[in-house]
Amino acid sequence: MADINGVIFFCDDVREERSGKMSYIGAYGPVIFVDQVPSLIPRMTAVFLGRIRGIERVSVKIRATLEGAPEAEMSLSEEKVFERPKEELGEDWILRINVVGPLPAAENAKYKVWCQVEDFTASSELLILPTTRAPANVEVQP
Repeated sequence: MADINGVIFFCDDVREERSGKMSYIGAYGPVIFVDQVPSLIPRMTAVFLGRIRGIERVSVKIRATLEGAPEAEMSLSEEKVFERPKEELGEDWILRINVVGPLPAAENAKYKVWCQVEDFTASSELLILPTTRAPANVEVQP
């Protein structure tokens, strides 16, 4: 029987260390504050980190949208198939999928990402706000 779960989060970059560990640089919460809107966030990575067990081949559908930025509305849709040897089916399978690129920033824009693995769906969104709306104790993205 297949066991699938996972999460999506946002960060600036993903790096694989020499030890094989992954480092997620500049992780974001649900809101990002920018100095100026409209502008461009030079690098934004949406990471799906999932655990899969008991399945040999999975179909993964990825969707990403940017809503509320009329001059830069975007939509991405992609499907990938991943396979692994039958002898590894009893082991956890960690699946990392990164959606990378520059991200246009407009006030109140929402960057949404969905990842569907078979019948399991994970989603997350990032709200973009100008610095003027940031609480006093929040660090602002330059």
